[in-house]
Amino acid sequence: MKSSGWRPVIWAREERGMERRAGSPSHEGEEEEKKAPHPGPLPARRGEGGRSRCALDLSANPTLCRLSVGVWLVEKPDPGQLDRGTGFRVVPRVRASNNAGSERCALRIILANPRGFCAGVQMAIDVVDRALDVFEGETVYVYHEIVHNKHVVGRFRGRGVVFVESLEDVPRGAVVVFSAHGVSPAVRARAAERGLTAIDATCPLVTKVHSEAVRYAARGWQILLIGHRNHQEIIGTMGEAPEATQVVESPADIPSLDIRDPSKLIYLTQTTLSTDDAGVIVEALKKAFPEIKAPPSDDICYATTNRQHAVRRLAPGVDLVLVIGSTNSSNSVRLTEIAESAGTRARLLDDASMLEEAWFEGPGGRIGSVLITAGASAPEDLVAGVCRWLVERFGATLEVAHVFEEDMEFGLPATLKQAMRARGIDPAERRIRVRAPEITADAYGAVPLTVSVGRDGERQ
Repeated sequence: MKSSGWRPVIWAREERGMERRAGSPSHEGEEEEKKAPHPGPLPARRGEGGRSRCALDLSANPTLCRLSVGVWLVEKPDPGQLDRGTGFRVVPRVRASNNAGSERCALRIILANPRGFCAGVQMAIDVVDRALDVFEGETVYVYHEIVHNKHVVGRFRGRGVVFVESLEDVPRGAVVVFSAHGVSPAVRARAAERGLTAIDATCPLVTKVHSEAVRYAARGWQILLIGHRNHQEIIGTMGEAPEATQVVESPADIPSLDIRDPSKLIYLTQTTLSTDDAGVIVEALKKAFPEIKAPPSDDICYATTNRQHAVRRLAPGVDLVLVIGSTNSSNSVRLTEIAESAGTRARLLDDASMLEEAWFEGPGGRIGSVLITAGASAPEDLVAGVCRWLVERFGATLEVAHVFEEDMEFGLPATLKQAMRARGIDPAERRIRVRAPEITADAYGAVPLTVSVGRDGERQ
């Protein structure tokens, strides 16, 4: 039989509380199931967002092979054309079998959604992009890395952007962009003193935390700022109210805190923290100071929270987790730690050049499944490159697991709008929107199957 006759069919596992389709096998290796005539076509079923879940028909007496989770390959002499609505794609180089000792099933790639760029990061990158156009012919300086990703920074350097750690390195009167992590009032004041054209690319969610610090400090409250002391976001937030703010990196810092009035105490958090790590510190603070106030709304950003929840839901069901991101990216490091805390091996890598084939070997041979996610500052083309590498080497198949749907939109910073208007550019219709990326065979090496996963981790 030619390998081009293999066709994928989505299935639902009973052990995960899913309903079983009529005529679909309930356990692998059941000979009576394989010999029984199939009752006929499987109806199309819509997932979240109206996506087609399954619209393939099966002939009588199919030969079935179960992949690790949720996919069957069906061998059929004359498969015909795949239904375009399913998003299925056959990988002809990999055959599958459920006979011991024979060729094994393809490596499954599960792409976590959401992953990668959040709206704040996309906004910061777009601000630098547009600044290069608006200030054409001038050097654009960026105070600190615009986001914590070496590829993003390297690509901008290739276009002439200069990254600095001190405003003294920016010529007087030049253009400077403040990074997504935010800056203190002292930095803004120094930029004004030097006559710099300052463009603020601070994430709006970081700005929210800054505003909370200012508001509570003005009321005479003390602020306990949960986060990493040397992270640029913490430095910028603390600069809003330095005399009222103390940084708490772990519960071990609590005994040394200087608290004047426990009834006027609030905690704020770094937006990119792990919700687990922050929760441990918050509980310790509440135990030490029962009257401590929580922020009006959660400070950990929606994108950080969603990406972390997706990894918590999906990591226990795979053999390996790959997190695309740089080592100086706080949220990328947290994703790696969350996967490992779920009991799954995890690797943090910048791009496909860091992949090693040994990662995909387990005690019984090659692993069956890998979850791929990306930190909020990692470009999607790096994810695509990792997928292509796996498809080319292992004939991997793709699935997209939708845990949360994100559709966030931010406006351009006011400082950039002013600069655009001064040069006759209308910024009215220019906004920054982030949606799930489109996946193509050319970019990723394969077209994916789409699966919706609920907050409880079950397929829907």
